[in-house]
Amino acid sequence: MRVLFATWAQKGHYQPLVPLGWALRAAGHEVAVLTHPPFAPVVTESGLPAVPVGPDIDVTRQLRERYAPLLHTDAIAGAAEFEKRGGFKGDSEAGRRRDQAQNRLGREMLRIVLDGCTAMLDDAYAFARAWRPDLVVYEPTGFLGGILATVLEVPGVRVLWAPDFSLPMQTLSRRLFGPVIDRFGLSDVDITGTVTLDPCPPDLQVRDDLPRRPMRYVGYPGPLPVAPPELTVRGDRPRVCVTWGTTIHGLRIEGTFLAPEVVRTLSTWDVDVVLAVPESQLPAFGELPPNVIHAGPVPLISVLPACAAVVHQGGGGTTMSSLVSGVPQLAVPTLPDTEFNAKHMAGTGAGIHLPMAGAAVIGKCVRRLLDEPEYRAAAARMRDEAVTMPTPAAVVDGLVDLTSTRL
Repeated sequence: MRVLFATWAQKGHYQPLVPLGWALRAAGHEVAVLTHPPFAPVVTESGLPAVPVGPDIDVTRQLRERYAPLLHTDAIAGAAEFEKRGGFKGDSEAGRRRDQAQNRLGREMLRIVLDGCTAMLDDAYAFARAWRPDLVVYEPTGFLGGILATVLEVPGVRVLWAPDFSLPMQTLSRRLFGPVIDRFGLSDVDITGTVTLDPCPPDLQVRDDLPRRPMRYVGYPGPLPVAPPELTVRGDRPRVCVTWGTTIHGLRIEGTFLAPEVVRTLSTWDVDVVLAVPESQLPAFGELPPNVIHAGPVPLISVLPACAAVVHQGGGGTTMSSLVSGVPQLAVPTLPDTEFNAKHMAGTGAGIHLPMAGAAVIGKCVRRLLDEPEYRAAAARMRDEAVTMPTPAAVVDGLVDLTSTRL
């Protein structure tokens, strides 16, 4: 069987696809990954074959430049502004302004994704026609995959890495893909695919009637070193992990890279802090306090099980790594998809969603995670549900069955 993958050129979007790609190759199937040319090295270093299509596009640069006019808005107001307004409560005027501004950010993100999809389409279609895949696999913003599956009349498999934030886009398919639909003479484009592989326990996921199959979240964080052994076992004091992904720092969104404030707050506590950030972010922290251990960019799944709490930005990989590790979470999100992740995570009882706050409020929330057993119990329950899901290797035969129905 030939399986064609499609991904947007962001590590957080591509990396959750990798374990499934490995599983398919280990089962004897061919795999190829469509992506923007500058992202091809990320694909090949993961051990999967890359197919560069379309022009050279620097997605991170596009995000930085096109988000710039929206950055200084209520969508991502800084911590001081948050506290001055008394918090962004949903029923407050500040909360409504923040929601509206988040919607503007989301629409601009969607435009950037669609522009990238359009730029890749001609080359991707030419390759797909020649290669003739039996199955197309894609992540939630890999709309190219849904388009190709529809045009080629092969099953499409959408792979989630967190709660399904992209689901509402299916109702907009005609508006989003009108030119593509007309070009290929289609009646519609189903971006949700034939089936969705879902790593979320039911309490974490949206409710709908889509055909979903569970697949255990197996983190692939990239070619990172093994975590120091002493960080993989519990210490004498509670341990709090602080991590902020790479997107927020890379986009240079002023006032929202809150990890240094979190570390300064915890520096006076009777806890050990595991700082899981790359070297490029370290200058923002200054001299690290004695109770802070810089773990570097290590696989979170290796260090989180030994932690009593984790504070992060709400990214999909961090949210799911924390969930399968059974650690209570404090998510302080900035972007629309991270807001979505944080809200659904908090809805399980396994953590707290804090739209934006200063050090004092963050500290109070971390203290609650450490002191209130309800969070630990909920996090353990979610972990137990998540780790019993079928592994990527276990779902491969079911994907083969999807193609057999076409014979």
